[in-house]
Amino acid sequence: MHGTYCFLVNFDPKADDTEICMDAEGAFNDYIDEYGDENNWNRVMALVLNDGRVFGYAEDDDYRGRDVLQKEFADKPVETRWEAAMRWVLEVALLDMEVDGVMDFWFGEKPEANLKLEQKLAAMTIEQIQQWIAAQRETHLITKMEEATQKLKAKEAMGSYYVRAAIQQIDALDSADFIPFAAELRNPYADWRCYDLRERDWSQDEAKVNNEHIGILFVDIHT
Repeated sequence: MHGTYCFLVNFDPKADDTEICMDAEGAFNDYIDEYGDENNWNRVMALVLNDGRVFGYAEDDDYRGRDVLQKEFADKPVETRWEAAMRWVLEVALLDMEVDGVMDFWFGEKPEANLKLEQKLAAMTIEQIQQWIAAQRETHLITKMEEATQKLKAKEAMGSYYVRAAIQQIDALDSADFIPFAAELRNPYADWRCYDLRERDWSQDEAKVNNEHIGILFVDIHT
């Protein structure tokens, strides 16, 4: 099984393009070395910076289509690329949470719930979507947790899985200071695919992060 994971990274504005790409991939490699296993073979696909630059890592006509995402962002006007990448990531988070009954996997036509979600998101700004996702903690996820707990008490199949998934998603939102990227890192088997790999300065009472020069690294990971 494969999934597209999204990682928030910093970049050095003084570095050249090659160095920026290597640094971003290096941040991911540090993550996967610590949290992944031999089953999590992976391929970095694309990097989108908040200044509009887009970089592709996969070869053209990749047999798994891992070059498509980079082309999708690169085909957009430079000034809209970052927003497009953020919208892509925010939808990933909503799919992971199964908000409004959306499905992450399906066969045939896209489910009606997914189409309705896309229409809803199209009418919202990035900030509005982030606020809506944050609100899911007290509404959708708490309800999800309560329902999962009842399944666990009733010894229903997959009860423990549903409890664990709800906890992971609540923890992800609780740790995110840039929604939906979780600062609390977990392995690729967790029910969350958006993580914050920005470097943190722990010399202050509160960890400081660089929000000025950021990018999103998209990675295909096998689980």
